[in-house]
Amino acid sequence: MKSHRWGTEWALDWAVRLANEADAERVGSVLRSAYARFDLPGHDRDRLTDALAAITSPPLPLLRSGRYFVAELDGELLACGGWSPDPPPSVAGRPGVGHLRHFATRADWAGRGVGRSLHAASERQALAEGIRRLDVVSTPDAVTFYSSLGFEPLGPMDIPIAGFAMPAIYMSRRMAR
Repeated sequence: MKSHRWGTEWALDWAVRLANEADAERVGSVLRSAYARFDLPGHDRDRLTDALAAITSPPLPLLRSGRYFVAELDGELLACGGWSPDPPPSVAGRPGVGHLRHFATRADWAGRGVGRSLHAASERQALAEGIRRLDVVSTPDAVTFYSSLGFEPLGPMDIPIAGFAMPAIYMSRRMAR
């Protein structure tokens, strides 16, 4: 099974499934591919490298949570992402609010709708668990993606990762009941 392109449209030939701990190595590979060209001009390259190493490590608690998904085609992982009722570090939790976590699409699959399909799976599951709003801490590069899903920016923030203050945008989206 392969993805086919007709004009600007892609056929959705991948499967979305819940991830598990056995997917850790391949999830790490997707994360590394997605962040391969991530750069923040004017920031210390060594500290950014350490922060990226932390970001691209497989999120084992999420892989065990039953709320983290992968998109797969012919045994290859194309993308990963999920949600949690628990906020990421440095974000205050609130009842009824879920948090998108560790979304990434392999660089050669970006822009084909794979991330959107993972978001749809996450949203369905979150709604079924009583979540009515999803928040996300977005890298500057991913703001366009999350905006296309209906997320609105609430403001900039810095996320401390491996001794580095990673610039981010806090975004939110109320979900339909």
